[in-house]
Amino acid sequence: DRGDCSFYPNPASSYVTVLCSDNHNVIEISNLAGRVLIRTNNNNNNKKKKKKKINVSFLSNGLYLIHSIGIDGAVHLHGKLIVSK
Repeated sequence: DRGDCSFYPNPASSYVTVLCSDNHNVIEISNLAGRVLIRTNNNNNNKKKKKKKINVSFLSNGLYLIHSIGIDGAVHLHGKLIVSK
């Protein structure tokens, strides 16, 4: 089971929150060229849903890619994030 993931708000100005099932491991936010700008582990102990709040306030306005990678190495979330301040 690859699990389910979601993120909000979109567009974001200061923070984005990612929710994933318990097999979720790493969150990456990259620019459109593929350069990873944020990489964070999700070490929340909530067994039902893992929730991670990520600071994106230092990113410039624009479009970014957001990925959640499970402990199995599979991508559970592949989305487009808009940063707008």
